[in-house]
Amino acid sequence: MLLIAKHFFETDEKDFAKEIIINKIIPNTKNTKVLQLSYELLGDYADTNIQKMNYYQQSLKYNSENARILSKWALSMLNVDKNKYKTLARIALNKAISINPNISEEALKALKELRTEVKIEVMINYVLPIILFVVGSLGILIYYEKRKKKKEKELLLKGDEEGDNDD
Repeated sequence: MLLIAKHFFETDEKDFAKEIIINKIIPNTKNTKVLQLSYELLGDYADTNIQKMNYYQQSLKYNSENARILSKWALSMLNVDKNKYKTLARIALNKAISINPNISEEALKALKELRTEVKIEVMINYVLPIILFVVGSLGILIYYEKRKKKKEKELLLKGDEEGDNDD
């Protein structure tokens, strides 16, 4: 039945194919592999990225260790709202690549971009403030050390002048 539905998707009869999957296959099977493939197929041919994201998420309920579906889910999340879903997408892509290092080029590229964003965020939010704090602290220490030496020098000069005046 899935092959028949896929054939109808490929021949641009999406409504009939969806009807087969939603009304015939999903309600009449308890086989998790068939359910997983059904939702993945619905996601592959969904009209919007939100629908794709939801169908892939349904598919992952039946097999959360499928690298292909994890990467499709992550990419659909990034297409829906990159800022909102970037952390979850990065986690899903990392899991997908740990399960199967041969995921799609598009997924690898997205993961690389997300990792770069994380590195930049860490640099800006954590490393840069620490560096600025250390540099500022060192600047203050150097300033007070120079000031202290200058005062000591002035005191020595005053002390020498007073000693010369006493003679």
